[in-house]
Amino acid sequence: MRSVFLIWLLLGMATSALSQQKIDSLKTVLSGLPDNSVERVDMLNQIGFEYWIVNSNESLKYGEQALEMAEQLDYPKGVATAYRVLGVAHWTKGDMVQAIRELNTSYKKYSETEDTEGVANAELNLGMVYADLNDPEKALELYQSAIDKFTALNLKDRIATTYTKIATVYITQQKLYDAKKYLNNALSIHTENDFTYGIAEVHNRLGKLFIEEGDKEQAYHHIRRSIIMGRGISDEDGVVSNLINYGKLLRLDEQYGNADMHARLGLKRAREYDLKNYELQAYQELYEIKKAQGQPDSALHYLEIYDVLKDSIFNSEKTMQIAALEFEATLTEKDKEVALLQQKERSDKIIKWGLFGGV
Repeated sequence: MRSVFLIWLLLGMATSALSQQKIDSLKTVLSGLPDNSVERVDMLNQIGFEYWIVNSNESLKYGEQALEMAEQLDYPKGVATAYRVLGVAHWTKGDMVQAIRELNTSYKKYSETEDTEGVANAELNLGMVYADLNDPEKALELYQSAIDKFTALNLKDRIATTYTKIATVYITQQKLYDAKKYLNNALSIHTENDFTYGIAEVHNRLGKLFIEEGDKEQAYHHIRRSIIMGRGISDEDGVVSNLINYGKLLRLDEQYGNADMHARLGLKRAREYDLKNYELQAYQELYEIKKAQGQPDSALHYLEIYDVLKDSIFNSEKTMQIAALEFEATLTEKDKEVALLQQKERSDKIIKWGLFGGV
């Protein structure tokens, strides 16, 4: 019954039209905006943001349109935001090197315009990429820097979102007590602000956490809550993640047939929406299911597919080196710009006081 109930909910969530209605509404506004205007750039970027959790390919399309127009108009904020849209879209598609490049550029452009919120958002997104590149130290460093900026700006919703990302890293590190503290804080803030997507994401992570703790009842509860909270938004990322997590729970309950069905459905939807990271997780879960069923040949088949896909996504050390070097280069360049600016300010003061003394 659990399995049937879940699939019914998931299909209901997948066919929810609320998110698409919002996007359609934004497109209607877009159609009435003047061509080659900053307002049009902002709306293209906003639509690109909305497509993050629905269709990464559409997100790329709108981000590219926004970037081209913003560059023609010499609109720095629009350029920075467009690069951020593109960076996260590439991250959802599993293209980590391109995600780093786009987000590094976004970080640099926001810094040039002294947009503190934009810089913090770019750091948050970069942290997500580094977390998936299995560099938790770099990810946590970026998250903390983002939180410092969000705190100074009193942006509670962004702080809560960053808490969820930190907790995700801690779960992978098996620091479950710390992860739970961050998730409870995030849930409290998101509930206070009635942020449905944030609430659904926290419940998803709590489901993962309780799976790791071996508390299956709590895990079922939180994954169901994630599904229910997410029914009003067409969050394909969340749908796939919940399918795979629920399949894992069913495997732990030795309901191998239902577990296999959920993992395959998760794999199917991950392929449809080009969510490479979740495709990888689905293959890993199918391997575990076949191993638990005593089917070594099938298990080996999925393990081989998993290894090939993992290499294609991460390209192991090469990807890490490229990502790290490019980000460090961005920071070094920014430090040089700050040093030059400080030197200019000192020179201006010397000239100013020299003229004053002469008078």
